[in-house]
Amino acid sequence: MTDRKKPGKHEALQKMQRLCSMREKCRHDVLEKLRGSGFSTEDAEWVVIKLEEDRFIDDTRYAGFFTRDKYKFNHWGRLKIRHALQVKNIEKDIIEDALSAIDQEEYISVMEGEAIKKNRTVKEEDSYRRKVKLMQFLAGRGVEPNYVYEIVDKILGG
Repeated sequence: MTDRKKPGKHEALQKMQRLCSMREKCRHDVLEKLRGSGFSTEDAEWVVIKLEEDRFIDDTRYAGFFTRDKYKFNHWGRLKIRHALQVKNIEKDIIEDALSAIDQEEYISVMEGEAIKKNRTVKEEDSYRRKVKLMQFLAGRGVEPNYVYEIVDKILGG
């Protein structure tokens, strides 16, 4: 058996710099990766602080990219995006700033479009059950309840 020496915090810093230069990461992601590799909390924190100082990681920048990507490509609603960012321990004001960048009219339009596509695939003939399925779909996407009702009523004609 070969004894492999665990890399030191300086090697970990270099590895994380390469990783963060290829893909946007947040503080939480890097800490989890380092802890999962067996680094002490103290060493992991040291690496993260260095990465933040050198702007390899920035939770504000991360939240902005994450929000735009999940909204634009996955059509996630604000609630789902907010929850995902909270899980990553992003500060509340950073999350709210990132979410506020989503244009309100475009947001409603995109979510309506998703609901219209879903409505075409719902096999339910009963109007009440169809309405419930669409509402569940939008809620699962993370759309706020008041918009769920508004969108479903608009699509199904009240």
